[in-house]
Amino acid sequence: MTLEMLYSTYGDRIFRLINNLPPQSLYVSITIVHQVGGCDQLMNYQEHFKRRSDIRYIPINSVGVTKSRNVAIENSHADIVLFCDDDVVYEDDFYKKVILSYKENSGVDFITFSYNRGLTQPVKFSKRKTKHDLFSILSVGTIEISCLRSSLLNARCFFPEDMGAGQKLLLCDEPVFLASLIRAGCRGIYVPLNICDHPDESSGADFKSYYAIESRYECFKRVFGLFMGRVLFFCFVFYRFKDFGGGGRVLKYIFRKV
Repeated sequence: MTLEMLYSTYGDRIFRLINNLPPQSLYVSITIVHQVGGCDQLMNYQEHFKRRSDIRYIPINSVGVTKSRNVAIENSHADIVLFCDDDVVYEDDFYKKVILSYKENSGVDFITFSYNRGLTQPVKFSKRKTKHDLFSILSVGTIEISCLRSSLLNARCFFPEDMGAGQKLLLCDEPVFLASLIRAGCRGIYVPLNICDHPDESSGADFKSYYAIESRYECFKRVFGLFMGRVLFFCFVFYRFKDFGGGGRVLKYIFRKV
């Protein structure tokens, strides 16, 4: 089986990506979708990536990471695709873990993995292999997700382009994407193997801004349907009330939706 890393990056963040790319490997290919933005050194990047035969560089003019990821899916070619961010550093043997996990778990369409945060201990991840459902996917981040390319294409599932970084609904595109896979009949599991290191900062920690609240509300609706989604969102707010700042803005938001 072959593995393809699908990178999404924007503007000058590509400088960071160049430094974080894993060494060339016979088992791995890399596709980089670069939303150019105001970056004025396009030719320099193209020349840099031409030095490695394993890299395809695709510059595009758009905004929004989910648009970038969908372009990467459409241009992918390997058996397995792994979604990657430009600030992640991958472990030396990450591709062995990913490929072997698919070989050992025939019949699954997507597998999520764990990661280390800031080169420390694993964060929040279970130590047991588990089957994914509509509830388990709510906490999954992009860099945890790998999929069989054939399953993605057969299901015609893509990331929601009105969600994710760069859009007003800046969060929760991953659960909506995975829910579309599950509804299409795809099977997914979590495997407790660390594949990379990720910085401590995370947009998923934002609970208090208006669009962070709106993103989570939309996520629950799209994953569980209008009625059950609203019920579960209100339960979620009650459970995580302190994270939302204890009231004020989130209560006003809820009253508008009732």
